[in-house]
Amino acid sequence: MISKDLRDVLEAFVIKNKSKDESGVYKIIKKDESLKKWLVEENVNDKELKNFIVETRKVYRIGKRLERIAKIAQPIGWTAESFKKWWDSVTGDYEHKFTKCMKVMEKHVDDPGAFCGYMAKEVGYKPQKKKK
Repeated sequence: MISKDLRDVLEAFVIKNKSKDESGVYKIIKKDESLKKWLVEENVNDKELKNFIVETRKVYRIGKRLERIAKIAQPIGWTAESFKKWWDSVTGDYEHKFTKCMKVMEKHVDDPGAFCGYMAKEVGYKPQKKKK
């Protein structure tokens, strides 16, 4: 398992080299002597490193998409209260509010998951955890 400190450094490398594909980022990381030593010390194998690069790039792309959606979704004058009012009008008292939002918005936006994720974050919605 990759330590938090190493994860932070690797994430910085992945984001800094976002224009390169996964194998390009992998090669850059493997060429860095201090990182190579750190990877060996933590017993991080090539498969684990490659999976980390892929997942980090995926998260980064989602984050950038959410930033674009935020610019589009936040009309001038909207407040935390107006976001909440909109969320409540769309989701009502449905148990699965995020799913309901996606169903409503799938006809209106290209990526309803990202859009509803942003809106849920804005209103502080957290899904209920399943009871065991």
